[in-house]
Amino acid sequence: MKGVYEVTRKLCNDRPKNITMVKDKKGRLLTNDDEIRKRWRGHFTEVLNRPVPSGEAIIVQDTSTIETIETGYITREEIRRAVCR
Repeated sequence: MKGVYEVTRKLCNDRPKNITMVKDKKGRLLTNDDEIRKRWRGHFTEVLNRPVPSGEAIIVQDTSTIETIETGYITREEIRRAVCR
């Protein structure tokens, strides 16, 4: 029983693992810390520094409301359609 406790403690109390490998855009594995940092910097530069949109956003005012909600039993056909989606 003591062995089970020790294994559980080791699995649950270890600190999160650091990411030691990252792939670049071409799929090549990067293992060098400097290369990994440069890749993350490039990734976030692309994601966060997008150009300002040229036109204004079109916001549609939808004032329709749902008056009733069907609360009956779910049919097999509804489940089949949901699973297929």
